[in-house]
Amino acid sequence: MVVPLVDEPDILAAWLDAAAKLAMPGENPPFLVITAGSGFSATRVQLKTLDDAAVAVGAERPGTVAEVLMPDRVMRNTGGVASSLDAGWRLFGRGRGRKLKFSGWAHTYFERLTGRWMKGDLVLHEIKENRIASIIEKIRLWNKDVEGALYAHTDLPSDTLRVRGSPCLQYVQFRLFAQNRLEMFAVYRSHDYFNKALGNLIGLQRLGQFVAKSTGRTFVRQTVFSLHPISGGTKASLKEFVDRVRQQQDV
Repeated sequence: MVVPLVDEPDILAAWLDAAAKLAMPGENPPFLVITAGSGFSATRVQLKTLDDAAVAVGAERPGTVAEVLMPDRVMRNTGGVASSLDAGWRLFGRGRGRKLKFSGWAHTYFERLTGRWMKGDLVLHEIKENRIASIIEKIRLWNKDVEGALYAHTDLPSDTLRVRGSPCLQYVQFRLFAQNRLEMFAVYRSHDYFNKALGNLIGLQRLGQFVAKSTGRTFVRQTVFSLHPISGGTKASLKEFVDRVRQQQDV
């Protein structure tokens, strides 16, 4: 059986390791635990390269998947927390105005974590507490370099008891420790390593970096608990995806 633990210096190496394990014949672990440092810089050029590899094998673009969790526009905004989050809400609102659909359910992970969303009319609607803003505020007020953790659930009152499937991301926790560092933990109740996992890791890294930057801390790593990890499509397709990405990194 696959050893369900992966520890790499960056999210790309972690995904390559975990996905390669899942692509092996007969390997179907009930869970995977991935720990990855912050060494991968997901520039637009790098994302384009990964997206091209995904398209070549019929997988979803990692760059697009990452946007649903933490839009690049939020990261590039030069204003404060409120202005940055508003940029994300408006991105999805304008998309809905153009009849775009971002997922199989009503709200993106970004909107679930921030408790706000926009329809095509660009009117902001509140669906629950803005947990990300609250976490940032709490860290700022606390301003302590001690062991501590703050968490956010992605659930909504409209969610019902269901078997594995979307929405997969259930829980995010931020740990504050030594010398103003911050690390993040995330739980997925089901995780598709062909279509979603790489983009999810990129989006989570952005989320961690956003909270760290907004609180004067340094984001150092993330740990992702993938329950029911699946290869998505076929194992052969996942292996081809892994091989293509590895070849790109070797160029």
